Amino acid sequence: MVRGKTNVLHLLSSSLLGGTETMVSTLIENSSSESINHIYAYFGKRGMITERLRGSGHKVIEFRNGRNGLLWQLHKTIKAENIALLYSYGTRSGIFARIISLAHPSLKIIHGQRSIDANRSLCENLLDWATSGLVDLYISNSQAAADMLIHKGRIPLRKVTTVHNGLDITKFPKASVNEKNPFMRIVCVGNLRKVKGHTYVLHALSILKGLGYQFQADFIGGGSLLEELRMQAESSGIDDCVNFLGVRQDVYDILARSDVFVLGSLWEGLPVSIMEAMACNLPVVASNVGGIPELVIDAQTGYHVPPADPEAIAEKLKVLIEHPEMRKQMGSCGRQRIIDHFSVNEMVRKTEMLIESLCSADK
Repeated sequence: MVRGKTNVLHLLSSSLLGGTETMVSTLIENSSSESINHIYAYFGKRGMITERLRGSGHKVIEFRNGRNGLLWQLHKTIKAENIALLYSYGTRSGIFARIISLAHPSLKIIHGQRSIDANRSLCENLLDWATSGLVDLYISNSQAAADMLIHKGRIPLRKVTTVHNGLDITKFPKASVNEKNPFMRIVCVGNLRKVKGHTYVLHALSILKGLGYQFQADFIGGGSLLEELRMQAESSGIDDCVNFLGVRQDVYDILARSDVFVLGSLWEGLPVSIMEAMACNLPVVASNVGGIPELVIDAQTGYHVPPADPEAIAEKLKVLIEHPEMRKQMGSCGRQRIIDHFSVNEMVRKTEMLIESLCSADK
């Protein structure tokens, strides 16, 4: 607890190295507010974010399974840390935050809408809808997700705003086009889950190899589908040019050694992985879903493809293999787009302005 400041508790389901976790830690690390104190809290799996934040002097609270349930631990933390605002991310965190607010009438609630999740259960949808009135403000990281909240979620327009993710461009090395290298280096970053569409990317790569194109493809990320995807690569005859690298801490360096980034997601919010690829000067081939069109400008910083369409992915990768100068131009445009529209300073400024405004108003 920091006295004299507005204490904000960010509640997440893990501290693994995912897009939401990365953006929340980036917000906390780059805050220079004299009136707001940020605390990271989670109730699921522990990952790199815990050590990253604690290593830079920031407080991280871990809620553990045991005889004291999550709601009781959360209740005690709110009192002990004098929490003024609870900022939740994800369906489960959001529902927990809203329920606990009933015991803390002065507590402000912000929910971070980070994606357009088409696979939530009926129960999750009902609970989300039933408790939505307890949320003071929804902050979406994409206009697509904000529109979904308003039109499908029936959330009042006055309760919804958009703050795009932001990056510190100085942390990202620039990839360079090597026209003499006969192999195009393709990279995909994302947890190995069905929603990320890795199976369609592998299918696209098998099409490319069948056409005689040479490439090396690196898949960064861990997850339950690893063995299934390895088997797909082997059965498709592309296991000699596909590498599954697992969770890595040198992602930026790998991006900088690559030529093109690909993501075949079935749904998304505003993918941090795409932003980081663009910051590293890479053209992007990605599904035209969620907030991706807000990042990737078709035929300028990369290409849009329909979801679950390996033939379309293969066609756009083929174009980029054949035109290295186009890759270079698109990559440069993408990096400049991150600089112009997705800066970390702007993300922090807008978010903390909303927090201060909400906490200074009556609930």
